[in-house]
Amino acid sequence: MKKRGDISVVAIGDQRMRTLNRNYRGKDRVTDVLSFCEAESEIPETGFLGELFINCNTIRKQAKLFAPSYRYELAFITIHGTLHLLGYEDESEEGRVLMERLGMAIIKTVRL
Repeated sequence: MKKRGDISVVAIGDQRMRTLNRNYRGKDRVTDVLSFCEAESEIPETGFLGELFINCNTIRKQAKLFAPSYRYELAFITIHGTLHLLGYEDESEEGRVLMERLGMAIIKTVRL
């Protein structure tokens, strides 16, 4: 598991996110964030963790339901995606709980 490196963050909308999610995960729906690890890259790069694609439209909708603000939800989802790049998973219940706990601990350290 990598512990540090650069991350590329790309802000996209619903249509592009749906296309990426369908093409890379086989899920024909919109999601909030997709993480692509450097290890999955065709051209590995030293010091690079990977890319985050963040759907700003979905973040805005989720913020109204789950978060105190858009900035908070954006920060939380960015942290969540970064945890994926660091090797954490949320496909299992154990992994999901761990990622949620880590995300909440980290976001408490961020000034919003």
